[in-house]
Amino acid sequence: MKVRIVFSGLMAAILINAGANAAQIASKDYVDAQNSAQTTDILSTVNTTLQDYSTTTQTQQAIDNSVNTAVSNVTANVDGKADMVTGAANGNLAGLDATGNLTDSGLSANTVSTNITNLQTSVTGLTGDVSALQTASTAAATALDGKADLVAPGTADMVATVDANGQYVRSATPVANIATTDAVNSAIAGAISDNATTLANTFETIDNVSAGLALKEDVANKAAAINTGNTGSTTAYTTVSAVENYALPRPPSDCLAPSAQCVLAINKDTGSVYWENVVITPGQ
Repeated sequence: MKVRIVFSGLMAAILINAGANAAQIASKDYVDAQNSAQTTDILSTVNTTLQDYSTTTQTQQAIDNSVNTAVSNVTANVDGKADMVTGAANGNLAGLDATGNLTDSGLSANTVSTNITNLQTSVTGLTGDVSALQTASTAAATALDGKADLVAPGTADMVATVDANGQYVRSATPVANIATTDAVNSAIAGAISDNATTLANTFETIDNVSAGLALKEDVANKAAAINTGNTGSTTAYTTVSAVENYALPRPPSDCLAPSAQCVLAINKDTGSVYWENVVITPGQ
């Protein structure tokens, strides 16, 4: 027969065999001591095991921290997103406001395309204007190259001269010292009048010069040769060489040979005089 004895509500039991010696039956003190030792071990094991688990406060704090971190991440992600446009027109281009949120620009893609086409047309027109402006600028620069520089400020009413570079220079001669045309003509007339007698005795008068020139032959009427073009002329005059050749032409070389027999002859067509070799070869 087995007997289980429980003390102090703890699960300590001592089994006593029937018929055993009374000395082998455990005392109450022994059981209490065993119970105390085992209880200490159990409490130590439980405490050690419980240390591996968080307390309610720690668990709640960990949950709160995780929730707060998740909320912060979601808030940060939401703050980085633009608000959706309310009442936007379909097909309009999006714009941005000062805070970075999307807005309806009010411009459709078709409108922008039309504006770009118009701008390209305007740019094409401006290109022509720029080309014309460049041409005008080049012409102006060329015109300016032919202009003299302004004379540096100085004394007024001075005569301007030109230097080696074609630039005007202020001279030291006042304009008032330059004689006018009337003054020069008056001075010349006065000098002629004052020296009329001397001039008359020194130079021929215009009438005398004209009369002398009238007695001279005109160079245009000079003839270097006498021919049918000027025979019978009352204005043409000839050189000595032309007269000699016409009146008595020089014999040609074949008339200068010792056996030559040349006579003067007249060409009936031109009227010119020439030498004719009349030597008759025997047998002719």
